[in-house]
Amino acid sequence: MPPVYADAVASLKPDIVVFTEYMHDDIAGTGADRSRELFIERLLSHGLINLNISRPDENGFRSNRVLIASKMPTKYGDISPPNYHGSFSTNVLHVHVPSIDLEVLGLRVEYFKGPTKHEYLAPWWEWLDNVMRARVGSRFIAIGDLNTDIDRRPSQYGRHLKEIVECGWHFPSPVGGVSYYAHSGAMTRIDHALVSTAFPRPAARYVAKSGRFVLGSPTGVLSDHAALVVDLDVGGP
Repeated sequence: MPPVYADAVASLKPDIVVFTEYMHDDIAGTGADRSRELFIERLLSHGLINLNISRPDENGFRSNRVLIASKMPTKYGDISPPNYHGSFSTNVLHVHVPSIDLEVLGLRVEYFKGPTKHEYLAPWWEWLDNVMRARVGSRFIAIGDLNTDIDRRPSQYGRHLKEIVECGWHFPSPVGGVSYYAHSGAMTRIDHALVSTAFPRPAARYVAKSGRFVLGSPTGVLSDHAALVVDLDVGGP
């Protein structure tokens, strides 16, 4: 994880950051391992000093994980990831931010292809539906790469997402175009946030460029995803 990622995200002046493709399992003593150490150091230097990481792959494979970095103290939450596929356990992270009584669920849905993809994705969406219904009314946000565009046709899992929204969630439509830039040139909106109605009028936007940093582009200068920025009024001074 190159250190410049920390600087790019810090340019957005966030209080909490959810990284959904964080590689924490680089081999000790390698250049990649040192790069990750510098990335963490840079996060800390920007005040994002409270770090939580999703569980590692149970088979010891190097895998994408979720990292949540916060300026406020955090603690691990009680939502366990689904176990239908090995990648699901590493791509879910639930934390609680006690000072503002906010729960954050960071998510990344693995991209499956082929005729068996529904075997894995259908139960994942059922799991998310159950989690979100149980949290209706809580001070809660679920955010990340859901690998579905709610407005595209056909979109089987976009339908599931709409059903979750309709059970009692804000679904702020981000301004700023798209969130994912494929190398083929295709562009979609697959990064989303589900926000509790406890927070009035949440605002969201996709940010592909911040200052000197190109956060998302087809060439993957830093990433092929734009940043999804969500503004919440959490109350208090």
